Amino acid sequence: MEITETEMRDYILEKIIRHEFPTNKKLPSENELADYFGTTRNRIRKVYQMLEAMGYITSKQGIGHFPREKGPTIELALRGDISFSEKMKQQGIAYQSINIHCLPIQLNESDDRQQLFSNEGQVYEICRLRIVHGKPAALHYSYVSTETFPNIAEDGKKITSIFNYYFKKGFSNFTSSGSELSISFPQLEEQRLLKCGELVPLLIMKSDCRDKKTDKLLEITKIIYRSDLFKYKIEID
Repeated sequence: MEITETEMRDYILEKIIRHEFPTNKKLPSENELADYFGTTRNRIRKVYQMLEAMGYITSKQGIGHFPREKGPTIELALRGDISFSEKMKQQGIAYQSINIHCLPIQLNESDDRQQLFSNEGQVYEICRLRIVHGKPAALHYSYVSTETFPNIAEDGKKITSIFNYYFKKGFSNFTSSGSELSISFPQLEEQRLLKCGELVPLLIMKSDCRDKKTDKLLEITKIIYRSDLFKYKIEID
């Protein structure tokens, strides 16, 4: 019985995960694997393309395929009341935040965000791209209302750290009601911004941030992390 592409993928993937292929050494060629599995180069090429789309390997034209080297461990606080920027600074991680857009959004009655904002003003989506060690690592979305921040339509276009913005507006102590974690795969826009393949799993955190003194909702947070570049250490207080 002919070996399936899934079986070949799992064989190579297991060796990559167990570090049986050195990160700086080329993976077996398509010819070598075709001979090993008794199959065609075309099928091996499809397997390598799938592994690259999953973020496990990289390819260099005319040279071959290589295991993708993961970056250092990044400690994440999976709550909406802790600054992502500050967390990176505490760990001494090379970090940059780029404002992608600030757009008004329409929420329907079934949307959890609509229920939390209780029809307070116009809700804006502020998106920032998080660059870690020179690589796009996460997309950070903040949903805020003009009820609390009347000038957010203009201010939001310049925001790279939402917590710095809160401090300037007189908020300094924050709390969160909890977080929700899920796994997904990138849509086209996420692939473009994060520069990742369509099969790279994404870790998605949804949370909120409230003023600790009044319990007033400041924002709803969604952060989308690439899973293939770094090792993540989760901190839960």
